[in-house]
Amino acid sequence: MNIFIDSNILYEDYYFESKFNKQIFEYCKKGIVNIYMSDIVKLELRHQLEKELEETSNEINKLNKKLNRLSSDTINTDISVKDALQYFDDFYDKIEKDYKGYSTLKYKNNFLPYIVNKAIKKEKPFAKNKSELKDAIIWKTYSDFVEKEDISNCILLTNNTTDFCQKKDKSKVHEILAKDSSKFEVINKGYHFIKKY
Repeated sequence: MNIFIDSNILYEDYYFESKFNKQIFEYCKKGIVNIYMSDIVKLELRHQLEKELEETSNEINKLNKKLNRLSSDTINTDISVKDALQYFDDFYDKIEKDYKGYSTLKYKNNFLPYIVNKAIKKEKPFAKNKSELKDAIIWKTYSDFVEKEDISNCILLTNNTTDFCQKKDKSKVHEILAKDSSKFEVINKGYHFIKKY
């Protein structure tokens, strides 16, 4: 079984710690499943983490100012964004090195003509009034890899059913995307994957 992760699956769970994502990760450690993550997904997750840390730090600073004004003790919680991002980098570097079943897939510069063509035509994952460059790169990275390596039993783990899926059947990639690869089943939560498989 080959699982291809979209960013939104890990926005609330950067390190595969929730019950079902953790189980999937354990299956990867044991060699039962392979997990693939586009480098775009990893960059997007890292950026999301950085934003979340900065927002939390700002909230704590505001709270400390208010506590100071009220002559109360302040909260001694220093958030080191730099250290947290280093932990993130170390975590993903370590799993890439230590687990055969985990791989980061690099996008290729020669994807640009494909992506520009889709953007101009507003073909999935693009849509009118919406520009999803990163989704197009993620999809092309995954579909290109699957087709070149002739991999089967592929799961696209994503909550983004609007951009990736058929309107009537959210378990299938959109017909236009299926022209690139029809080897993907779509599952939108770790829970659903564990329940099904």
